[in-house]
Amino acid sequence: MNIITKSKILSTVVIILLIANMISMVIFWLNKQQPEQKNNVGNTAQFLIKELQLDSSQQKIFNQLKEEHHNTVEQLREDTRKAKDAFFDLLNKDSVNENELQITAANAANKQEQIDIITFRHFQKVKAICNDEQKKKFNEIIKEALRMQAPQGPPDKRPNPPDNIEHDGPPPPNDKNFDAPPPPHDGPPPRHP
Repeated sequence: MNIITKSKILSTVVIILLIANMISMVIFWLNKQQPEQKNNVGNTAQFLIKELQLDSSQQKIFNQLKEEHHNTVEQLREDTRKAKDAFFDLLNKDSVNENELQITAANAANKQEQIDIITFRHFQKVKAICNDEQKKKFNEIIKEALRMQAPQGPPDKRPNPPDNIEHDGPPPPNDKNFDAPPPPHDGPPPRHP
């Protein structure tokens, strides 16, 4: 074999290995994402049971409600994914009229709205099994429980801003997590030996 043939074979092998590596990473990432969401739901349930101090009969009802909610929402999440796929499949067309775009977008939004309403009703049912003291605690912790249940994106290095403040621009310079550029250097550049 000459050098050109060996080089082509080596290049082909390297490309195949890179593709296999990328596929492995995607599969690993997808498999990792799914259990995390289920784990979030489990953590939320444990959080509510502990914080509300649900007794055994309340826990039994709570677990039935949780299972019912999970089964209903899973199907709607699949429907939402399909509706969003249909929406973005419109990009495959050379032209899309505004009416078709609006209808397809509304269909995807409607699926998400259904999930939100079902989740709201679910937590109304959970609150209904609580005694008066537990209902007060429920009102204090429900937003935290909902945040725990939400699908998690990639971790953010910056802490979450308070609920009553919206940030549209870059972080302020006094933010500890803000990497400001170094101040301009006055004078001659440093000498290297």
